Amino acid sequence: MIIQHLLWIYCQIRFAQYLLQFIANTIIPDHDAHVFNPPLWSLNNGTILDICIDKFFSGLRRWDAIHFLHIARFGYIYENSLAFFPGYPLLFIRPLAYIFNQFLIESNAYLLSAILINFFIGLCNTYLIFKLGLKYKLKFHHAYWSSILYIINPATIFFLAPYSETLFLFSQLLGHNYLKQNKIFYSYLCFGFGSIIRSNGIISFGFIIYYYLRKIYHKRQLIFPIHYFILCILPFFFTQYFLYKEYCYEKKIPQELKIYGFNNDLSMPLENFSSIWCLKQIPLSYQYVQKKYWNMGFLNYWTWKQIPNFLLALPVFILIGNFIQNWFKIIRKDLWKKKFEYLFSYKNQSRNNIWFEKNDFIPHIIYMLFLSLFALFFMHIQTAEEIREHTIPEDLPPVEKTLAMLDSRCDIQRIAGIRSIPSIIISHRDGTFHRVLPKFKLIIEQTVDSGEHAVAAETIVSMIQQQSLSYSEFMSLFSQMICALIFPTTTNRFSIDFGDIWCQALCNIIDAFPKTTSFTSLLDLIFNNSLHGSYVRDRLAIILAKLSCRLNSQIVENRLLPVFKNFINDTNADIRALACQKLPILAQSLEYNQILNLILPLLVTLSKDDNLAVRQTCFESLLDLSNNLNDSRSIQQVNEMIISLIKFGLSSRTSKFITTIALHLSDLCHTLSIFQIDECKFVHEIFLRLSQEKNFPECRLSCAKHFSSIIDYLGHDELSNELEKLFSDLCNDKDSKICSIMPSTIINLTKLYDNNNNNNNAEKKYMSIIWNGFLSLLNNSNYHVMIALATNLLNIFIKFSRNQDEGLLYGSICSMSAIPDSEIFINQLLEYERRIFENTLSWRSCILCLQAFVHLPYLLSSEQIQTKILPCVFSRIYSKQVCVREIAVDSYVQLLRKIPRRSIRKNAFQKLKTELLLNKSYQWRIMYIRVCRQILVHYSKRFFKENFLDTILSIEYDPVLSVRIQLVPLLIEIKSILRLPADRQSISKIETMMEYFLADKTLTLHDLANNGLLQLDQIRSYNTLSIFSNHTSDDNNDKKKEDEEYFLDEIDASKRRSLNKSNDQYTISKRLTDTSISNKQTTSLRSAQLVKTNLDILPRKSSLPSDTSNEIKDNKISLTKQRRRQTLNDNTVSTTSSRLSNQTPTKKNFKYSHIFFSRIYIPHNY
Repeated sequence: MIIQHLLWIYCQIRFAQYLLQFIANTIIPDHDAHVFNPPLWSLNNGTILDICIDKFFSGLRRWDAIHFLHIARFGYIYENSLAFFPGYPLLFIRPLAYIFNQFLIESNAYLLSAILINFFIGLCNTYLIFKLGLKYKLKFHHAYWSSILYIINPATIFFLAPYSETLFLFSQLLGHNYLKQNKIFYSYLCFGFGSIIRSNGIISFGFIIYYYLRKIYHKRQLIFPIHYFILCILPFFFTQYFLYKEYCYEKKIPQELKIYGFNNDLSMPLENFSSIWCLKQIPLSYQYVQKKYWNMGFLNYWTWKQIPNFLLALPVFILIGNFIQNWFKIIRKDLWKKKFEYLFSYKNQSRNNIWFEKNDFIPHIIYMLFLSLFALFFMHIQTAEEIREHTIPEDLPPVEKTLAMLDSRCDIQRIAGIRSIPSIIISHRDGTFHRVLPKFKLIIEQTVDSGEHAVAAETIVSMIQQQSLSYSEFMSLFSQMICALIFPTTTNRFSIDFGDIWCQALCNIIDAFPKTTSFTSLLDLIFNNSLHGSYVRDRLAIILAKLSCRLNSQIVENRLLPVFKNFINDTNADIRALACQKLPILAQSLEYNQILNLILPLLVTLSKDDNLAVRQTCFESLLDLSNNLNDSRSIQQVNEMIISLIKFGLSSRTSKFITTIALHLSDLCHTLSIFQIDECKFVHEIFLRLSQEKNFPECRLSCAKHFSSIIDYLGHDELSNELEKLFSDLCNDKDSKICSIMPSTIINLTKLYDNNNNNNNAEKKYMSIIWNGFLSLLNNSNYHVMIALATNLLNIFIKFSRNQDEGLLYGSICSMSAIPDSEIFINQLLEYERRIFENTLSWRSCILCLQAFVHLPYLLSSEQIQTKILPCVFSRIYSKQVCVREIAVDSYVQLLRKIPRRSIRKNAFQKLKTELLLNKSYQWRIMYIRVCRQILVHYSKRFFKENFLDTILSIEYDPVLSVRIQLVPLLIEIKSILRLPADRQSISKIETMMEYFLADKTLTLHDLANNGLLQLDQIRSYNTLSIFSNHTSDDNNDKKKEDEEYFLDEIDASKRRSLNKSNDQYTISKRLTDTSISNKQTTSLRSAQLVKTNLDILPRKSSLPSDTSNEIKDNKISLTKQRRRQTLNDNTVSTTSSRLSNQTPTKKNFKYSHIFFSRIYIPHNY
C-alpha cells in the first residue's frame, strides 16, 4: 500500500507542476534571449489537439530541451548539439514520436513523446529510490521522504522538461539496485547505458571498482576483471564514434535549417566543411565542443562577473561541505586505526546511529565530493548564446541600442556594440559622431582588455575603409589617442601596454586612406609623441616605413632617413635589424640616384655588422633592393655583397641564417639571371649543400619547393646529371612535408618543357625522370602526401597527356597508352585510390581523385580504361559519402563517353538503370536523376532521347517526395532539348507531370512545380531560323557531340566487320582499304551507303534497355515504346531523304571517320 500511496502522490504533484508551468507560461511573456531556437516548429496544418498540446506544454520547450528535440527530429546538424548524447533523443523520443506523428504534427509529436517518457520514467525513479533506501538499511521514514524530496526538489523542472536527467537517473538507480543484489553484469549494462545518455555516466564505474576492491581485499577474488571494465567504458567510445560518423560526413540539410545555421555562425556538415576534431586520429567531439561552446576548463568560470552565480550556488556547496566535514569527523578515528579494513569492510560499524556512517555510503560520498569539486573548478553553466544581448531591448533605436551595448558590463555585449559602429555611422551619422564615438573613445582609453583594443582597432580601420571617417575627422578624434597608446610615457615593460596592437592598426589605417591623402600632420604628431628609447623605437621604425610610401622623396630624405641612420647606429641589434629590413621600403619612394647615394651605403655598413641577425636581414634586404637597380656597377656591388653574405651564413652554421638562404633560393636565381652573372657553379654548389643539411629540415624542404627554379636557372641538362638522384631522393624522402611539396614541384618541372615540342630522346628522358618521381609519390602511404597528391593529380595528368590530334577532336580515344609501363602505373594508381578512400578521412581528396580519373583517356588506351578504371569508379558509386557518390557518377558517365564500343556503353547504362532506378532506396533513384543530368551535359540530344527519355518520364509517380523534387528541374532541362513536331508526345507528358506535381499538397514541391511551369512556357520547342534562334551555339555543340557518337559507332561496326572477315584471306586487302584513307575520290554512292548504315542504327537504339519481364507486366510502357518507335521511324525517313538530297555533311563525316581510322584503328589492338 505504501508504494501505491507514494506513486499516487507522485502523479498528483507532477500534474500540479505541469499546471503551474502552463499558468506561468501563459501569464509571463516570453523573453527573447537569442539562444538556440531553430525553425520548423510551427503549427501549420495543426488540429485542435495540436493546438491544445502546444498551449499546455510549450513552456517546457526551452533551453536545452530544444537541443534534445532537434536532435530527435533531425539528427546532429549543428556542431554545438554534439554535447548532448544520443541515448535519450534517438533511442527513446524518436521511436515514440513516430507513433504520435500519425495523428499529431511532427513538432508536437516529439514534444509529447519526451514529456510522457520523463513522466513514466520519473514514476519508476520514485519507486527505485524508495526500494534502494530500504536495501541500504535506512529507516522506513528516511526511504519514504527521500522519494518525496525527489518529487518536489528545486530542480524538478529538469525532470519535467525534455531533458535527459530523468532517464540518466533511472539508469544509475537501476545499476545500484542490481549492484546491491550482486547481479554485477546487469549493473555493468545499466552504468554503460548511462554513459550514452550523459557524459558523466562514465564516472559511475567507480562504484564497480569499489565493489571489486572489497572483494579483492577480502580475497574473494584475486584479480580485477578487465573485460568487464572495458564493457563499461565501451558505450562512451561507441557514442563518440557514432557522433563522428553522424557529423563528420556531408549530409542533406533542410534549406531552412541551413539558412538558420549560416545566420547564427553554426558549423554544419556541408560540402566545404571540416571541423578540427574530425581530422584527429582519435576524433573525440565531447572535449572539443565543451571547450569551444561552453568554455570548459580549469578556473575558466572564475571571473568577476560570475560572482552572482557563485553566490547562487553557495548554499548547495555549503550544505555539501558541511555534510562531508561532519562525516569525516565521525569516521576519522576508525579510519586512522583500521585504515583499509574500515574502508572495505562488509560490516556496518555504526555506533552513533547515524545513517551515513555506514560503510556502504563511502563510494557515494566520494562520488558527491568529486562532482562538487569538478563543478566548482571546471564547469561553465553559461554559453555564449545564452548571455548574448539578453539585457538589451530589441525595440531600441540603433543609436540608443549601440550606446546601451557600450555601457553593458558584459564583455560580449560591449564588443558587439563596438562592432556595430561602422554600420551605425552610415545610417545615423550625426548621432554617431555626437554620442557614440565619444563613448567609444572613452572605452578605448579606459579598458584593460586586449581583446577590446583589437576589436576597437578593427572598427576604426573599417570606418575608414568604407569612407565614413575622413582624414581630418580621424586626426581630430583618434590620432592623439592612438599615438599615446603606441608611444606610452612610461618605459616600464611590466606595465599594461597595447602599443603593438595600435601600431599594426595605424599601419592599416594609413593603407585605408586614399592615395592622395597628405600625411604631413600625422608625421608631425608621431615625431612629437615618440620617445627615443629602445622600447618604442621598433614601433617608430615600422610606422615611418609605412608612411614613407605615402610621402615624397624630399620628405623621406630630409626627415625619415636621418632617423633610420640613428637606428642603424643603435646599440640594440634588434633595432639595427629592423631598420635594415625597412630600408628597401624607403627606397621605393626615392629616386634612383638617392638609392645609390643614400640607401646602398647603409646596406654596405650593415653587411659588415657583427651581429648574425643583422647580416641575415641585410641579405634579405639586398635581394629586395636588387629589383630597383639597373646599372652594372651597382649590380656588381650588390651581387658581391649577396655572395659574401651567403658564404658567411653557410660558414656560421646558424640554423636561422642557413634556413633564410634556403627560403630565398628562388629569389636568388631570379636576381642572378636578371643581371646575367656567370654564377651557375656557385648556385649549384649551394643547392647541393643545402639539400644535404640533415640537421636543418627546413633547408631540405625549401630545396624541394624551389627545385624547379634551380633547374630553370641551371638549365634542363642538369636534371639528368647530378640532380637526378637528388630529385629521386626528394620524392622518396622520409619527411612527409618534403614529399607533400613534390607534386607541385613536378607540375612546375613539366611546365619547363612545355615550350619544347621536339620529341627528341633528351626530352623523353627528362619527362621519364619526372614521371618516375610521380610514381614514387603514388606509392607513399603517408596521409599528408596522399592529400597533396590528390590536389595536384589532375594537373599532373594534363601535363603528361598525349596531344589532342591523337584521336577524336573532343576526346582522345586511342589504342595505345601515352606513358611507358602503363600497367604498372594503373596498378599503383588504383592502389593509391584505394588507400586514399579507405585510410583517410578526407572525402575531398576522394573527390579530387575521381575528378582526375576523367582525364585518364588522354593517358591510357581505351581497353585499359574499360577493364581497369571503369570498375574502380563504379565501385565508388556505393560510397557512404553522398558527395563521393555524386562525383563517382559524374566521372563514370564521362569515362563511358570515351569508350568506342557501343555495346559496352549500352550495358553500362543498363546496369546503372538496374542498380539505381530500380533500387528500393530513394537515394539511388535520386542518383539516377543525376546520371540523366550528366548525360544531358556530355552526350548529344539524340542519345538522351533514344536511351533515357522514356525511362525518366516513367518515374512520375515515385512515392518519395525528395525524388519528385529532384525530378522537377530535370524536366525543365529535358524540355529545352525537345522540338516540335517530333517530340510532341514527350512535351505533353512533361507538362502533364508538372501539373501533377503542382497539385501536390507539399509546399516545397508545389512551389517548384509552379516555377517549373513558368519556365516551361518560356522554352521555345519549335524550330526557327538560325538567325532568330537562341539555341544556335547549343545546336552546334550538340551537332559536334552527335558526330563524335557516329564515329564511335563506326569504330564498333568496323571492328565487328573485321572480325567476321578475318578467316577470309583474300579479303585482307579490301579490309585495309575500308579502314584507311584512300587516295581516290570517294563516290557519292559510297557516301549514301554510309549514311544509310548510320541511319539504320537509330531504330535499334530507340527502345530503352529494360528487362523482358517488366515490359510484359507493364502494358502502358509497351504502348509508349511502340508509339516512340513509330515516331522515330517517321523521323528516320524524313532525315534520310534530306541527307540524300544534300551529301556535303555526309562527306564531311566520312572524311573525319577515315582520319580517325588511320590513326586509331590501324594498330589492330581492339
